[in-house]
Amino acid sequence: MMKVNPRMRNFSLILIVLMVFPLLAACGPKEPDVDPNLIYTQAAETVAAQMAETLAAQPPATATPEPTATQEELPTATATVVVVPTFTPNAGAATVAAIPTSTQIVTGGGDKAMFAYSSPADGATFSPVEVFQLAIGLQNVGSTTWTQDYQLVYKGGTQISADTSISFDPAGGDKETIPPGEKAEFIMVATAPEIPGDYKTTFFFYNPAGAFIYEVYFVYTVE
Repeated sequence: MMKVNPRMRNFSLILIVLMVFPLLAACGPKEPDVDPNLIYTQAAETVAAQMAETLAAQPPATATPEPTATQEELPTATATVVVVPTFTPNAGAATVAAIPTSTQIVTGGGDKAMFAYSSPADGATFSPVEVFQLAIGLQNVGSTTWTQDYQLVYKGGTQISADTSISFDPAGGDKETIPPGEKAEFIMVATAPEIPGDYKTTFFFYNPAGAFIYEVYFVYTVE
């Protein structure tokens, strides 16, 4: 069943009263003259009072709040920075020499070497950016004969020479090989670092197959 609004019902009652009242007045016994406007006014006031009571009894309408949109917080992208180390010759303190890998270490055979001397000797003192000649002597204490393919290679610490791979000096061409028991001399032109301090330069000695034989280093001071 359809629910009738109380306001519409009261308004309908007013219309009915206003329409029916003249008919009843015409059909009934003749009464003393009464002002019809007064009757209409009283009926309207009665209905208006009933509508006011009905509206006062109804609870006040409340507005339904609209849902608030929640902004989804997106994760912040983080950039990953990769720092690539750089090597600057003749600057800064000495670095740790690289350790040979298992494929470089000789596990057998007759290739063996022993430090004989350096010129200048370890502990020498240089002025900043001083140019000098460095000679390193190694003795062949193995059972193989060294050729010019045996190399002394710069491997770590402060780089002091542009020559990073050096063959032994043939001593005027009369010494192309180094048999067991003899010494080989490796000579390079070096430049001291420009910053005062204590330094260390490391070299590895390799055979022609690229196998590590021996490590040698030169320790010096710049002041």
